[in-house]
Amino acid sequence: MFPNAPNSKLTLITVEKVKDSIGNEKLKVVSLKQVIGIVFSVNAKEYYNSVEKGHRSDLAVKIVSFIYDNSKYVQINQSIYTVERTFINCQYIELYLNESTLKPEDIDGYIG
Repeated sequence: MFPNAPNSKLTLITVEKVKDSIGNEKLKVVSLKQVIGIVFSVNAKEYYNSVEKGHRSDLAVKIVSFIYDNSKYVQINQSIYTVERTFINCQYIELYLNESTLKPEDIDGYIG
């Protein structure tokens, strides 16, 4: 496989907080977008810099920049990740992800 070839299917998840009938806040799906991206590892220097700044990046993904819709969650395989930061790199946007404790059943209307 070529080093910069798309190698992973992922789902961009946009959610909003809503209150249920008894006032509890929960997450509701606003939009889902399936895209193909390039998954790559966060190098050691970048990992330690992110920890020093107060956020941790477990994984990074590149996607074509115009398809990114400012989603705050990304599902890769069976895991849901939070987008910690983004970085525009020419035609791509790099999403630095942190594994979330969210499960698909925690998001109302999400079929993962």
